[in-house]
Amino acid sequence: LKINTAGELAIDQIFDSLEIYDPATGAMETLPVRLYPGRAFHTATRLRGTQGYVLIAGGMTFIETRLVSLQGSDGFHPEGPGGGTLFLTNDLWTPRARHQATLRHDGSVLITGGAWINDGNPSAFDDFSGNSSVLASAELFRVQENRAQARGCNHTEWTYCVQPAMSTPRVDHASVRVGDAVMVVGGRNGDDGPLDTTEMFKFDTAD
Repeated sequence: LKINTAGELAIDQIFDSLEIYDPATGAMETLPVRLYPGRAFHTATRLRGTQGYVLIAGGMTFIETRLVSLQGSDGFHPEGPGGGTLFLTNDLWTPRARHQATLRHDGSVLITGGAWINDGNPSAFDDFSGNSSVLASAELFRVQENRAQARGCNHTEWTYCVQPAMSTPRVDHASVRVGDAVMVVGGRNGDDGPLDTTEMFKFDTAD
């Protein structure tokens, strides 16, 4: 990020590289595998289990010289040539960037809010008055879904399920797991400034 001449946030470069931190050596290692397309303001969530999978969801990228939010989602596995492999999962229902991803106790990942961007201006990407909007929608990612038609799911694994929307659209918010629930905190609603409200996602045991 940088500040443009008008004092607004601007973005001029997006990367496609992946790096892994080794706590034993304190060093970062760049992997040969690359994201396609490169992206910024995505989420990366380590999934439960011993396989070491990481879910990489959404983000924003350049299409020619303009910004767009991404609907795509990738899985990363630490095994493979050079230290890891990428594979496609099912897409998000809604393209989004600057959202939040929260790992739940059952291994699912709740995706909340963020920004939908189409033909955004990289020199003032924080301006929501043009072809962009702040999202209230939410999705739940599951590695396996036993009830394929429940809550918008139409696949059996590595899929996103539509969830009830938040009462307030939010971008750059925080989210945290509270028992079986997920609390969404603060953020911004477009150009209206910071939010002081919170919302709670609660789930049926059948979910």
